[in-house]
Amino acid sequence: MNKNLVTPKQAWDELISFWSPFSFLLVPGASTEQIEAFQMKEDVILQPRLKELISIYSAFDIPSGYSIDFSAEATLAPIDTWVRFDKSSMNTIMDDPDWWPGIFRDNNCPSTSMKDYIVIGSNPWAADYGFYVMLHQSSNTVFSIDENIPVIKPLGDIVTWLAENRLGGFQNVKAYVDSYNEESDNGGGAGMSKENRFYLELGYPEALARWNKVESKFISTFDEIGAGQAASTDKKEKAAGLH
Repeated sequence: MNKNLVTPKQAWDELISFWSPFSFLLVPGASTEQIEAFQMKEDVILQPRLKELISIYSAFDIPSGYSIDFSAEATLAPIDTWVRFDKSSMNTIMDDPDWWPGIFRDNNCPSTSMKDYIVIGSNPWAADYGFYVMLHQSSNTVFSIDENIPVIKPLGDIVTWLAENRLGGFQNVKAYVDSYNEESDNGGGAGMSKENRFYLELGYPEALARWNKVESKFISTFDEIGAGQAASTDKKEKAAGLH
């Protein structure tokens, strides 16, 4: 997919198509008033392409499970939680004002000024690992941050990032469900939800409030997909004479 051709709507369409059984996890888009208030509060300028993207939807609250990575659906947060990098907790807990500018330089970032970046989300399941995502506001480029190392890597144009990078590299939603059920001792939708809730309670109050509204539907949808896969596997085994 050519990043210069894909539109914000096409990007969301790609994500929604993949995660269609969980479309109820989409977070409504930011209003013009919300975007303007954020720009004024943080003294930043968001590019038109980004404004269009987050005005359609602002996030997708799919639990990442053990597939901890920097995919859009796992790490992008709504604008009301965004913060300019120099105001973020990553910087405010540091004693050395040159720490992050030095890290930006060492990782070949487009600017060494913290004011040029916005922290736009993190992976709740990676709370102990410090997995964050930041945006270089003038270029619309998204960067992953592994804070504990620290390492910063470009993820590309934010619209293309949303369109192309699916959580865990799964081929479909059944693979997502099966992977968790196979790896977890506490499988099923209730197990996934319980672990997701644990991480959200570590310091994601807005996400937790959204989760409370969709949790029961997530559990039933997750289990329906798992049951469908189990039925399909059983059918194949019977056809092969394994039953």
